[in-house]
Amino acid sequence: MSEIIVSDGYRKAVALTQRIIANAQAAQQSLYEVCVGLRDMRDGKLYKELGYQNFEDYAESEVGIGRRHAYRYIAIADGLAADFVTSMSQIGTTKLALLAKLDEPTREAVTAAVDVEGTTVRELEAEIAKLRADKASKDKQFQAALASKQTEIDELRTGGKRRTDTLMTKIRQLQDELAAAKAAPQEVAVEDTSRIEALEQALAAAKADLADAQQKLAERPMVQEALPVSPIAVADSKAVFRAYLATAADSLRRLCEFLEQHAHDDALTLYLTKTDGILGLASDTVHKLKGGT
Repeated sequence: MSEIIVSDGYRKAVALTQRIIANAQAAQQSLYEVCVGLRDMRDGKLYKELGYQNFEDYAESEVGIGRRHAYRYIAIADGLAADFVTSMSQIGTTKLALLAKLDEPTREAVTAAVDVEGTTVRELEAEIAKLRADKASKDKQFQAALASKQTEIDELRTGGKRRTDTLMTKIRQLQDELAAAKAAPQEVAVEDTSRIEALEQALAAAKADLADAQQKLAERPMVQEALPVSPIAVADSKAVFRAYLATAADSLRRLCEFLEQHAHDDALTLYLTKTDGILGLASDTVHKLKGGT
């Protein structure tokens, strides 16, 4: 068996390759640590312990980087997760800082649309500007649709409330007339039996209409069904929350009015139990999201 001769040049090439790979891996892992370290140094004002009056002087003298570069590192630490920085460290801090300024859905859209590693900084900036313009346009359309639908909901709410108020006024008037007719002298009441019957029928019909109006008002489409769905994942969630909150507040107010109006109903206990259940569900959810156990 012949002996394989390995040249000094080959051995050097192998050793250098191993060092390159090891250093590249270390650089990927350490970039995020550098970013976080600079942020902690600035936020904790620890540079003063070394005799520096400000963070910028520290960064330039101790780390050898200018103010702009230092804050680029900090932006990366503030805006990106460690695993993202590690996996994308080869694209450079300038591109990472650009991506750090984006919200997660937009950043995902950018990295899916372009080869971030192969594109130039200017091309990346152009793609980001394009996506932002598209987002702004779609957000504007969504806000317009949201406002239109909210107006429609408000009109339904106002119309339904007006109808129930009118019917309740009518019922009170009929009750007063019926009470007056029944309180009339007996001989008049006997002669006016048909009028009493007509009032009773009108009162029953008004109560039935009121029950129907209240049911339709209660069965009005829930806000998540009535409101338009955002065409993009990055739509303004605050606007949607305001719409949910307004509708929920209105529904709760009407529910309380219903409970007060039916305080003497035989089914009041059932009404209160169901209401407690809804309020309890909301309270449990809020408590959970606040970190409660």
